[in-house]
Amino acid sequence: MRRSICRPAIVVPFLAVLPLVLIALLGLQHQVHFSRMTRDVAAIARIHPLSGFLSSLGILLWWTSASLWLFSAGVYRTLHLKKLFRFALATGSLSAYFALDDLYQLHESIAPNYLGIPEKGVFAILAVSTILYLVLCRHQLLKKNGTWMLFAVALLGASLMMDAALETQLTQLGQWSYLLEDGCKWLGIVCWCFFCLISCRCGMMALIRK
Repeated sequence: MRRSICRPAIVVPFLAVLPLVLIALLGLQHQVHFSRMTRDVAAIARIHPLSGFLSSLGILLWWTSASLWLFSAGVYRTLHLKKLFRFALATGSLSAYFALDDLYQLHESIAPNYLGIPEKGVFAILAVSTILYLVLCRHQLLKKNGTWMLFAVALLGASLMMDAALETQLTQLGQWSYLLEDGCKWLGIVCWCFFCLISCRCGMMALIRK
């Protein structure tokens, strides 16, 4: 028991140092000043700190969702509840991907410019992965506050469709197109986070009652 408790305490310091090592390597290799990767984005770009306000809130909720599920996955793994562990790990990993995608513009910039994967290719991979997740985990999803999950999928799907297929048509709406697309995305993230919060709480309460 003591060994399992001490193991995270040993790993965490190494994980904490890893980003600093990556910053040093990338900065030296690509001749990028370290401050470009350590300072706040608003300070670097010299823009108002509330720029990207809604996007930043969405990223926080994605990370909240990911943290809830990955914590739950750790508990389920400790208790050898394999089915629940796989579900929690898959849901947490999906939430973490969306957080990283919004934070670092993976599908818009990183994948096309640095990995050679076109944006539509990323959308296709993401769509297939999400559909597989929904199909394989449908029983767990529908049992755990499925209404909020369905709202989330519908709203996020609508936002994704606007971004991928209806961008030309939406430009005719001017600035309202951003409110429509990003508004659907924000509401979808809120529904997803609420689904995660309720589901993880119910899962932990069920374990306590046993």
